[in-house]
Amino acid sequence: MLQLDRYKNKFAGKTILVADDVEDVLFYYKALLQVTGIEVVEARSGNEVISICRKKPDIDIIMLDIQMPNGDGMYTLGRLKEMHSRAAVVAQTAHALPSDKLKYMKLGFDDYICKPLRSETLFQILDDHLFAEDHEPRPA
Repeated sequence: MLQLDRYKNKFAGKTILVADDVEDVLFYYKALLQVTGIEVVEARSGNEVISICRKKPDIDIIMLDIQMPNGDGMYTLGRLKEMHSRAAVVAQTAHALPSDKLKYMKLGFDDYICKPLRSETLFQILDDHLFAEDHEPRPA
């Protein structure tokens, strides 16, 4: 069982971009993360992710759905690399196979999470990427 108290304001000053075309997923992220103090920005398509990242380059982590309209996760990751985005990009998908994490990491994602989202897994990913000492811009 996740102890939310230990995450109270832990991610204050950080920004997460949640990219998903399913409203329930966006709602879940906002509800779960509100205690952490992280700023949650939403996008519903790949093109919207790119637009937001151009206007707001200080995003720390992007939770990127693989299957979205107007720019799926792979297309969007490619555009983020071209922009030299410093944000960690986490692939998220409901179509999960045991080998998917390795597959997505080889494709250039920084991490992977499957749906339905598990809060413990999400918080571990945030810990790993928001407080990594070696958080450097990804090579083009």
